[in-house]
Amino acid sequence: MKLEAFRKDLVEKLNLTFGSDSIYEVDRLLAEYFNWKPLEILRHRDFTISEGEQKKLEGFAERRLKGEPLEYIFGHSYFMELNLSVGPGVLIPRQDSEAMVFAGIEHLRNLEKNNSLKAEGFFMADLGAGSGALGLSILSKYSFVHCEFYEKSTEALPYLETNINFLGMQSRSKVCKQNLQVEDLPLKKFDLILANPPYIDRGDMDLDRTVKNFEPAEALFAEDEGYEKIFNWTEKALAALKNQGCYLCEIGWKQSERVETWSRQVLGPEMELSFGKDLSGHVRYFSLRQKG
Repeated sequence: MKLEAFRKDLVEKLNLTFGSDSIYEVDRLLAEYFNWKPLEILRHRDFTISEGEQKKLEGFAERRLKGEPLEYIFGHSYFMELNLSVGPGVLIPRQDSEAMVFAGIEHLRNLEKNNSLKAEGFFMADLGAGSGALGLSILSKYSFVHCEFYEKSTEALPYLETNINFLGMQSRSKVCKQNLQVEDLPLKKFDLILANPPYIDRGDMDLDRTVKNFEPAEALFAEDEGYEKIFNWTEKALAALKNQGCYLCEIGWKQSERVETWSRQVLGPEMELSFGKDLSGHVRYFSLRQKG
């Protein structure tokens, strides 16, 4: 069967669920399966698809119709310049998080410029590491950075370890299976801490069904309207920062006001708070560091 005809059939099959997005969904599926760029698909319209390939692709389309993320179907996800192993039980890295990684890189760059780099290098922590996307992105940029990845989920840990090994980062990585709600971090150890705590309110009715039905609830939802772990992790992280260290924490785009109030009331004026936006222009993370 020619690709053009098969593509048309798949678009019709997905149309009832995805509507005008069905062409986009099919092209993503085909591009991923054949390792093409989406824009290359029309150039391959006369490509012959075998019966075996048809069955596999139809099976993938059925899974997509049920809402399963494409990243889970194919077992990997792209983040920054990395190709990371993902699957059920681990949160899929999102482009929204890239801005926070860039802020972390900028902080380390400034420390380096200020001659703060010592022989042992810089130390960072990735809290709620999941696939390791945040920490590994920075390790891939700097050979003098070491990272401790904190993750308690037994389902997520295999993906984290696979990604560390695949990228050859074993010598500069340490995996810590730790419940950050009840266990403290090492005191005054880190130059940089990145955190991606669960921050979605359990009553959030706007959450995409694909995310809600397939991605791990423990990595998504938190009590106190989503703020419980934001505040808990932040207090623990600040105790683990060196004097010139920086803490970066991802939040929802509507959560900055309460974070600012909490910081002022609980942390006091000695901490410098700022917010950063993602590529869509929404507030996506906050940073904390000691003033002066």
